[in-house]
Amino acid sequence: MGAHDKTGTLTRWHLSPDGTEARLTRTLTTPAFQIPTTLAQASGALLVVRSQFDKGGPMGPGTPATPFTVARVTGM
Repeated sequence: MGAHDKTGTLTRWHLSPDGTEARLTRTLTTPAFQIPTTLAQASGALLVVRSQFDKGGPMGPGTPATPFTVARVTGM
């Protein structure tokens, strides 16, 4: 899995048996991810940390009121 912060995109990759090649198998893009930074799998779902850096911090002025929230994604 991959998180692409500036585009709000998650990607799923299939690795070759020896781990030397990867093939893109799924892409999901939505502004709801709010600049995703970290992914974790738990209880059959993907948890996505939404940084909200655009509301303050490294990608925007000020400090966000709630700098990190988590989205639950299924079917990825």
